[in-house]
Amino acid sequence: MDDNLIQMDDNIIQMDDDILHMNEEETDNIDIDNISIVSQLPTLPPRVPKRGRPKGKDKTAIGISRRKKVSGLVPFEKLDVLTRHFEMLIWFVDKDVASIAVSGNGFISETAIENNPNNIHCAVLDSNLAIDDIKRYFDSDGWAALQQVVDIKRINPTNSHFHFNL
Repeated sequence: MDDNLIQMDDNIIQMDDDILHMNEEETDNIDIDNISIVSQLPTLPPRVPKRGRPKGKDKTAIGISRRKKVSGLVPFEKLDVLTRHFEMLIWFVDKDVASIAVSGNGFISETAIENNPNNIHCAVLDSNLAIDDIKRYFDSDGWAALQQVVDIKRINPTNSHFHFNL
């Protein structure tokens, strides 16, 4: 049994010696083989740098998702038509009267309109505002009264509590 161990040790030593004493021809053959293997590998496309925001922008430092900031404000032009008309009507009449008119349950009469131009919102002075869009909510006397108040407001816009002097 000891002889078997000695013989195995001799074989291992012989293998180590063979590896250490490889001649130059064998190492040249290995290099050539490695080059031929490398030439057979597929060529990869060049690395493309990443674009956009980093992936971690939506998470906090501990990995919890961030809450998105949602603004409840919408520009007046982007409001739906009924909401825009309601907002314009409350410049001239009470909210209750405006909601009844927008819902289609009645027309606004002359008595419901604010007669004092100082109490009318200064947004009626905007040249881009289409006041004619809300004409369908008024009867003929009410529309005439509204136009009269708006004309007075446009002639003398400074005497308003909605106007701010800077």
